Amino acid sequence: MAPYVQDRVPLPSMGTIALLLGLTLLVVAVGSLAPARRAARMSPTDAIQDW
Repeated sequence: MAPYVQDRVPLPSMGTIALLLGLTLLVVAVGSLAPARRAARMSPTDAIQDW
């Protein structure tokens, strides 16, 4: 790798970083939809009983 990298660290472009950030946010948002919908449908007393 040393012949190809001369005195600098290879980093991904800003576009790649932005894409990864966007995909991460999308996965987190989609993954939180089901638990949030379930919690919204439950009554508070039922939710407390599970603790």
